[in-house]
Amino acid sequence: MDEFCAAVMELADDHPLVLAVDDIHEADPESLGCLGHLARRMVASRVLAVFTDRPQALPPYAAARAEFARQPGFHQLRVGPLTVDDVRLLLADRLGVPADEAGAVEFHAASGGSPLLTQALIEDTRNALHSWDTATLRPVAGEVFDSAVVDCVHRASAPAADLARHLAVLGPDALQVLLDRSSTGPTTRHLQELTQAGLLVGPGFRHPGMPTVLGDEVSAEERARLHGRAAVLLHDNDAHPATVAEHIMAAGGIAEAWAPPLLQEAGPTRSPTTSSRRRCGCSTWPTPSAPTDPNGLRSCSSARCPPGRSTRPRRCAGSRN
Repeated sequence: MDEFCAAVMELADDHPLVLAVDDIHEADPESLGCLGHLARRMVASRVLAVFTDRPQALPPYAAARAEFARQPGFHQLRVGPLTVDDVRLLLADRLGVPADEAGAVEFHAASGGSPLLTQALIEDTRNALHSWDTATLRPVAGEVFDSAVVDCVHRASAPAADLARHLAVLGPDALQVLLDRSSTGPTTRHLQELTQAGLLVGPGFRHPGMPTVLGDEVSAEERARLHGRAAVLLHDNDAHPATVAEHIMAAGGIAEAWAPPLLQEAGPTRSPTTSSRRRCGCSTWPTPSAPTDPNGLRSCSSARCPPGRSTRPRRCAGSRN
């Protein structure tokens, strides 16, 4: 630790030095202790330390951050999301074509102003430009955007990431019922974290493709467990039988005496194809001859979805299936 600090101070004697650490909240305790020691020694030096962090990070970083904040010259800068004007300028710079106000608004609405999501949308749109009229530029969500969505969740705290995946599987209404019965504590800050990441708007996902992308990160066993738990809680809360039936079918059935009569009450339209359609997002119903996965759910046989997969096709970011 002392050797590291001495080396930094020696470099700063020759010329001003900038020390940059990204995602410092992920640092191990030993590294945080070393940086804290350096912060105490660099007060009168020509060293500028720039750290990026996640404010919601838990100990041990919370204690280290308090130590940094006590040092003279400490400044905290909160970087907000991109504005619509920012997005418009970014579109012109990256795509080389002017974007109208309506186009910039659509890009901003789909990304929430997240630089990561915005740039991913721009990259997917650039890949589709050869078949588009650039005079009416609109966002396209494809593989790059899907990867960026997953990256956003992986960069979030573990509780927030789990919340995002559960929301993708259950939807906001069923998830809220499950959270109301949970003993894990309040989730307000985790929802706020996901909102700041550009993933949520209100109680749901900002972009219609996000649930499919994040739902694929949840194992079939966990999806079945979540749907089964949601079915029981929704039934206990007197939810509509059709809503409960959807979760029963998505779970592959549940061992409750009231489940068979409820499925009969919900009617013949409550079948495994309902859950399959909701997972793949297709605009056509899967056929009865479609293959069945281990949970009893039929895979979509539409040409828009590859067999055995629930991934969505590339589409306009503002579309709704």
